[in-house]
Amino acid sequence: MGLYSARREAATTARYDHFQPEEALRRHQVIAEKLRIAPKKVRARALRNLKRMRKHCTSENSRFLDRWLLLLHCSPNHLIEVMTSVTQEGHDLRRYSPFDGVLTKAELLAVSAAAQTRWTVSPPDEPAEPNDA
Repeated sequence: MGLYSARREAATTARYDHFQPEEALRRHQVIAEKLRIAPKKVRARALRNLKRMRKHCTSENSRFLDRWLLLLHCSPNHLIEVMTSVTQEGHDLRRYSPFDGVLTKAELLAVSAAAQTRWTVSPPDEPAEPNDA
């Protein structure tokens, strides 16, 4: 692997290392809603992104891109089921999502803000023990 390839792979890996699984799941749930409303438009965008992503894919992520290609040609219900799944496959696929540009900046900010709120709110206090009177 050349120096440029190594740097590109390191940058790609670093890009996804900060990835928050819960936020990614929520993003894909919002994308799923758009997919239900405008499946052709969302799929077309994802297929264009997938084509671009293939130009820079590594051996690690090529299998995920292959899987996305298959899923994008499945029924919308099956695609939604897999992309919003809480399984390891769902998690792994969301790390290499081809849906960049499907959500507006406002939608992305809303998902991110909701995730930040969820992560920064401390858990409620333990319920008090009932009094034995």
